[in-house]
Amino acid sequence: MASDLDKIECRTLILCGEKDNQNMEDARLLNNNIKNSEFKIIKNASHEVNIDNPDETFNMINDFWR
Repeated sequence: MASDLDKIECRTLILCGEKDNQNMEDARLLNNNIKNSEFKIIKNASHEVNIDNPDETFNMINDFWR
């Protein structure tokens, strides 16, 4: 599957909680292999970034779509 990531051409936002140790490596892999991607780390959050830090999650998504 990772070999198909370079086929993604749309702008992509990848979010990961700073305490999400299980998914951090995969999030970085996505960022390194999707050409037009941005990788952001949500402070004070683990896997459920929208629950752990909803304000920062909203702000990052909102900034991305502007």
